[in-house]
Amino acid sequence: MQYEYIKEALENYGLKLKYYRSIESTMSTIKELIKDKNDSYFVIAEKQVNGKGRRGNIWHSPKGNIYISFNLHLQKDIEDYFIYNIATAISISKTLDEACNIQSKIKWPNDIKINGKKISGIMTEIVKFKDINNIIIGFG
Repeated sequence: MQYEYIKEALENYGLKLKYYRSIESTMSTIKELIKDKNDSYFVIAEKQVNGKGRRGNIWHSPKGNIYISFNLHLQKDIEDYFIYNIATAISISKTLDEACNIQSKIKWPNDIKINGKKISGIMTEIVKFKDINNIIIGFG
């Protein structure tokens, strides 16, 4: 991985990169990071041992895939947070289509599929620390 290149690119947008080979969950790690210092983070893991899906479902997260969560301070009203989920789904789908020369589909609200098979899920959560609303967006 071109760690320094990615780190520099993210820092230009105010995000601090944290990379782990194995982690409990990228979402829970972000919560711990912003609890102490309410910055914006971009957490990447090769494996999650306790990944979470929607509604508390288990998210199987073996090595060989990539798992990402990042947080942003909400710029929109809390009721409009779904726009972040839409932007993430479209970004993932378009990136896959262009980088891999494929045709992905979005199954709203949170799945990316290729040839009818789910290859990525998206999860968002709003948390408040130190009077700042953060949206955490996770996908893998």
